[in-house]
Amino acid sequence: MRAFVDAWICVQGGTAAARQTARDRFVLPLAAELDRRGLGHLQEIADGDASHTLRGCPFQAWSLGESLRMIQP
Repeated sequence: MRAFVDAWICVQGGTAAARQTARDRFVLPLAAELDRRGLGHLQEIADGDASHTLRGCPFQAWSLGESLRMIQP
């Protein structure tokens, strides 16, 4: 996920506005999942199309780790 978000920001020009949009569009929805299934954990994968159904292992360390890296300044 981090690589996707970094690439998206780069394609959008790397501006502060692009970083904020990426945070709102990609990071915050993931953070909302931390309170739903498996408190404090994220699932392994999500569908690319809406409704972005979560699938795979419900307690995936790399999903959580990459999400934490995305919220770091």
